[in-house]
Amino acid sequence: MIEQHFTERPLKVLVLEDDPYLVELISRQLTRIPRRVELEVVTMRFDFVRALLDSIPDFILCSDTLAQFDGLEALVLVRKTFPKVPFLVLTGDQQAIQGTKWLEQGISACLPKSELDQLLPAMKEARRRNKLFHRSLVRGRVLRLLNQEVRSLIEMADHAEKLQPMFSPGEGEKTLTTLFETKMALEELYSSIQKSAPIP
Repeated sequence: MIEQHFTERPLKVLVLEDDPYLVELISRQLTRIPRRVELEVVTMRFDFVRALLDSIPDFILCSDTLAQFDGLEALVLVRKTFPKVPFLVLTGDQQAIQGTKWLEQGISACLPKSELDQLLPAMKEARRRNKLFHRSLVRGRVLRLLNQEVRSLIEMADHAEKLQPMFSPGEGEKTLTTLFETKMALEELYSSIQKSAPIP
């Protein structure tokens, strides 16, 4: 079951699916959650974007095949704006999802449409995987920022070294030492983060 962590407010689920029969099956499965669920179903891009702007959902369930809107495009949109939201793909061909752009763009999990009785466990797994995905995004941003800071310090050290004759005796060496120590500390932090979870 979904963790009973969700008790203080309704669980908001946004469904991007144009098959009424599948929507009905999804709705039935969601009634098993021990919490009130607010379900919103959309089929087109405009309605999907409007729903995201109105209220950030707790989960997004999306079909991989839609007549009016590209599910992969929906995933890209969500990842750019709401990377914390688990995105679970409902597919008629699970093999088609594996090793494709769906994975590259960060789907949280996928579930065959023929196995909707497993929707709740799949949502739980999607939530778990999405936490890992979001952490990797944050680590990647931290590493990029650290890289920029190290490069800036190297440039500052170069400038300070050229200007060293203008400093009073010992002042130039002190400035260079401070810059060098700061650079070393940032590089050590970068290395530590990279080892804990390598980022390409």
